[in-house]
Amino acid sequence: MTYSMTTQEFVALAMTEPLDVLDLRDPDLFDIKDMKTQSAITRIPLTELTSRYQELDSTKTYYLFSQSGKRAKTMAHFLNENGYQAVNVIGGVKAVMNYLEMFHPDQANTVEHPANDVLSRSLIIIQMVSKKQQQAASDTELV
Repeated sequence: MTYSMTTQEFVALAMTEPLDVLDLRDPDLFDIKDMKTQSAITRIPLTELTSRYQELDSTKTYYLFSQSGKRAKTMAHFLNENGYQAVNVIGGVKAVMNYLEMFHPDQANTVEHPANDVLSRSLIIIQMVSKKQQQAASDTELV
């Protein structure tokens, strides 16, 4: 299995199906409130993953996020070595948000959410972009 994928690949995949996201950032980097997104977000701080990875479902593929992606790459390898399916999203949370702000600025500016929970905000934007694209496709079919 591939251990890494680009930001663009992640966003494209997240627009087509719900994903299981594993947020490895420290708790002070995200809002603890649950966000309503298509994708499921599991939060296990990086410092706890080696002792808590058995809590994960070994039948699922997890897309790992750290702030910049470097530590998630190491943990993706660790999880894969222990029988889990894990993919590092290159560049981490920062890269996904930068990508969305660059290519989907209209949606990125409409999400009102605490700025410190960038991952949840990113997943909401992906969901919004996906719905907008589906609507445009169905509108095109009607013409």
